[in-house]
Amino acid sequence: MCGIPVCVRQVSLRMLQFNGQYDSGAQVYEIDEKFVQDLIAASFNQLGFDSARLEIVGGSGPYAGYFKLANVVSGDLADVLGLQTDDILISVNNYVLGTLDDRFFAYAALKSETDFFLNVRRSANTVRFSYEIVN
Repeated sequence: MCGIPVCVRQVSLRMLQFNGQYDSGAQVYEIDEKFVQDLIAASFNQLGFDSARLEIVGGSGPYAGYFKLANVVSGDLADVLGLQTDDILISVNNYVLGTLDDRFFAYAALKSETDFFLNVRRSANTVRFSYEIVN
């Protein structure tokens, strides 16, 4: 298996198509397909390179039940993918991630996709990330 710097790289601005629309000017991260398969086959902790954690947002606010990133440090997979501590994962390819059922449905619908658009709530803003799985 390759290391994070080799398997994930930020590439130049370009357009990706999603649901018949183009996301122009998005920063795209290319991710090696073998690396993704290794991640799916094992937990992140077993691979020994990622200290970042997903926590459930508590309370009764608008993001209660969503995943929030914790403990992202420089060099972690989440960091290399542009994510930060306290980012709240809102949606992937327009599949909302608010409940466990939402997350299972999104995984089932997207498991064979190679282009992903992740919407994250960061402070008071929504930030969009684009990822492409490449051979």
